[in-house]
Amino acid sequence: MNARAGLSSVLADHVATTRLVSPAVLRGTARSLLDAVGVSLGASGAAEGCAAFVRLAEESDGSGPSRVLGTPFRVVPSLAALANGAFAHALDYEDAHDVAMVHPHAAPVATALALADALARRHPPRVVSGPELLAAVAVGADLVCRLGLVLTRAADERGWYPPPILGALGAAVTASHLLELPAPKVRDALSLVTCQATCFGELKRSPHSDVRAVRDAFAAQGGALAGLLAAEGVRGFDQPLEGDAGVIAQYAGRPVDPSPVLEGLGERFLGIEVSFKPWPSCRGTHAFVHAALRVREELGGQLPVSVTLTGGPENLMLVEPSSQKVEPATAIDAQFSLPFCVATALARGRLELADFGPSARRDPEVLALARRISYQLEPGAAAGSVWAKVTARLASGVTLERVVDQVPGHPDLPLDDRALVDKFVSCAALAAWPLGQEQARDLAGRLLGLPQEPDALAAFDGMVGGPLAGRDPEATGTVTRGGER
Repeated sequence: MNARAGLSSVLADHVATTRLVSPAVLRGTARSLLDAVGVSLGASGAAEGCAAFVRLAEESDGSGPSRVLGTPFRVVPSLAALANGAFAHALDYEDAHDVAMVHPHAAPVATALALADALARRHPPRVVSGPELLAAVAVGADLVCRLGLVLTRAADERGWYPPPILGALGAAVTASHLLELPAPKVRDALSLVTCQATCFGELKRSPHSDVRAVRDAFAAQGGALAGLLAAEGVRGFDQPLEGDAGVIAQYAGRPVDPSPVLEGLGERFLGIEVSFKPWPSCRGTHAFVHAALRVREELGGQLPVSVTLTGGPENLMLVEPSSQKVEPATAIDAQFSLPFCVATALARGRLELADFGPSARRDPEVLALARRISYQLEPGAAAGSVWAKVTARLASGVTLERVVDQVPGHPDLPLDDRALVDKFVSCAALAAWPLGQEQARDLAGRLLGLPQEPDALAAFDGMVGGPLAGRDPEATGTVTRGGER
């Protein structure tokens, strides 16, 4: 078969006929859903840029079927997908596929929750089981990873910003799966979402922008709308992905081999091969943070007079432009800054959400150290590899160096369920309507139990905590009830 000529049709058939997935895929996807819901809950109350989405939900008439995470508000599905998608990446704490360089669950989970709620309130209602919800997310996340392997670098080189573009395509597939669309309508949904899926790399050059944080809002909303419109009979086009003017041609700008998109399709679900983040920052910073924390163990309370970071070319976006990265203006900019993240790890021995708050970003000791950090390329570093070297020189002339080629959270060095639950609890405490520890742990256990749950939405009972009376304004980017920052 000519893979290029039939790519959209093959994928549409796959989505339409893959109803359930293996227990291993269900289990892995439940872990990712737990993580995605947790970081979204936290973002609803503690992330810069998210207050507007809470306000939009609060100002709706409340008659919609779909919940907005971290709040008591229910809105129409497209607005719920928009808000939950905004929360998905805003703390930069969600899982990542290291090789494809995507966040495969951000938009699909937001879309899945919005549509599952809507289906439950239709007449007649449709109860979505845990396995059905997880299968829809798994199929969407798998496509995000597969397209990422083909498109991420090529699109980035042309000035696009691939994560939300690919996330939108995955969200459309998730919506199609939940809505049980036949193959032709899945292809329609893919067509319809291409009319909404774009993001420019210019966001990397604007330090005060919130778009980098809330980018998946538009991906999730686009995916939900694409599925719903396709279900209503809106026609798309024949080759949305592989056509001469389709997604691959336009974003890559050159011929690329699409075979990785189809290799092992339906047998290997790449979404369960993700890394879970132990630190709330860009995944590209993690190897350096890990190495820096190991260097700090030998500093004896001193701070280096200079630090050299060595790594691959994909990390240049985390160090350039230097003036922006050594003194980041926003939380998300700090989370995409190697100098700031490494300086914080060396100076504080940690990297937590609170370290990206307004006062922490102004810490003179951290900023002074960030200015003494430089970056150099390692010619032999393989693209997409998790490899980093941190070299610290002390005033005494002593040099400390650590090299890491693996990072906690990677499938080869995974975070266990207990660590994921602890992370969920800490994030849920930051929600716009925060959850107590016992409430959050109970909810986390039910989400991990989704593979055996006949009614997926029953697992989400009790997701809203008590009203937020107020919050420390020095936290990451907090909102209070009513949406005030």
